[in-house]
Amino acid sequence: MGDDRMKRTFDLQESAEEEAAMEILDLLALQVRRVKRGIKATRDHGYAVYSNFL
Repeated sequence: MGDDRMKRTFDLQESAEEEAAMEILDLLALQVRRVKRGIKATRDHGYAVYSNFL
């Protein structure tokens, strides 16, 4: 009886940890997309400034 309750508690904890890990990965992916977008915008802006300079 006690072992069953411990297993359920462990399963719930494991599930919560997996959910938290997935949430962290989603946030990291979002940040990576933002950084990539910022790099692209900066690069495109740099090309525009450079071509105007020429």
